[in-house]
Amino acid sequence: MGTTVNNIYVDRVFKCSVRELFNWITEPKLLAKWFGPQHVSVGHVTANVKVGGSYQIELLKSHGGCFLIEGDYLEIERPYKLRFSFKYKGIKNPPPDSMVKITIKEIDSSTSNLSLVQEFETTPPDMENRTKAWRHMLGRLSKEVKAGSKTGNTT
Repeated sequence: MGTTVNNIYVDRVFKCSVRELFNWITEPKLLAKWFGPQHVSVGHVTANVKVGGSYQIELLKSHGGCFLIEGDYLEIERPYKLRFSFKYKGIKNPPPDSMVKITIKEIDSSTSNLSLVQEFETTPPDMENRTKAWRHMLGRLSKEVKAGSKTGNTT
């Protein structure tokens, strides 16, 4: 599939194994450390990481209130691939529903490349902000990984 205006593409290199990186994007306690746009913190996170399972991330606004990002896992190839639906709940005029595909490739035993594609059926009016949000979140994830937070070897 070629590049389209309805898609967000972000690539980033991380100083960790593919298994550790997969854990960072699927384990609720780890997701809570890096997920969310600026000026938002993470509340409760649930994730039933299996095909047909669902996830929900509660995001707390700095001025009060909260909203949710939730969806279903559609494809999982541990620890290399994850595809899931992505929906906003609890905010006025939410962005359109979308699909996120994350692919993780090993560069070497302690370095991984994450490629993310978010596909929207219709282009959100704030597409640039959506891209900035993913870049911000993956930057936070990179800092958490560098900080040496251990994830263990759960699969």
